[in-house]
Amino acid sequence: MDFAELHFGENPWPVIFALILVAVVFLGLFALNQNGRHLFRGLGLLGLCLALLGIDWFWTTDREKIAGTITAMAQAVKRNDEAELRKHFTPSAVYVQNGLPGGVGFESPLGRTLLKQALDQMRFDLLTVKSLQISAGKKTRRGKADFDVMATGTWLPPLGGSAINFPPTPTSWSMGLSKQDDGRWLVDRITPTRLPGEIDGRANMPGLIPGRF
Repeated sequence: MDFAELHFGENPWPVIFALILVAVVFLGLFALNQNGRHLFRGLGLLGLCLALLGIDWFWTTDREKIAGTITAMAQAVKRNDEAELRKHFTPSAVYVQNGLPGGVGFESPLGRTLLKQALDQMRFDLLTVKSLQISAGKKTRRGKADFDVMATGTWLPPLGGSAINFPPTPTSWSMGLSKQDDGRWLVDRITPTRLPGEIDGRANMPGLIPGRF
């Protein structure tokens, strides 16, 4: 990530605060000695701050777009909205879980069934994304997002029976993304790196892949 993208596109606030501080100094000097040059310098710096805010408003970096994709997917999962969730997948997106070579394509019959079952069995009261780490390659048009999820809600057993309420439960995920021609970043790989009751991707609570609980 270059300096301009970080300090003007994603997080201009350190630069803005520094400019405001210098502007206040110039305006203070103007108040003391009525030197017009100090006034013009102070006002010029404040104008530059407004320009930086405008740049930040209109410029959405690739990292910010990826963050938006992850947030939108989390919201879709919380609502159990499969159609909305699939809007953020590429046609070749796969779910890769430890011990499953090659993964399962979300567009395959098995992948469609597993995703639908996973969403139908869960009712979330809370689902938040934490510790989001993002990388995006301009030349490769490839991105990666690693993050934790904290969730609480209810699990509905697939074969009936009493619903099970689960307390706040952490999981960790890694997603690969690719940049599309229209500028969107879509997910082409989902990998759980930590699921409830396990260390390396094998869970003892419901997941997508049967036999890995």
